[in-house]
Order: sequence, then C-alpha cells, then structure tokens
Amino acid sequence: GLEVIEAHYLFGAEYDNIEIVIHPQSIIHSMIETQ
Repeated sequence: GLEVIEAHYLFGAEYDNIEIVIHPQSIIHSMIETQ
C-alpha cells in the first residue's frame, strides 16, 4: 500500500503504471524499475 503511494509521489509514476508483485518469502521489501 504505502510503497505505491511513495512511488507515485517520489518518482512521479502514474498509478496505472505501478505493478504490485508480492514475494512469497518477503525477501524483497520493495523495488522500482524505470525506463
């Protein structure tokens, strides 16, 4: 939840361009890929 809001405000990413992926073992907390 909060990571989506952070990505939107910090990086200017549109909500429609943000994809949520959940790591089964929670090894990765959050990650961003830019083009």
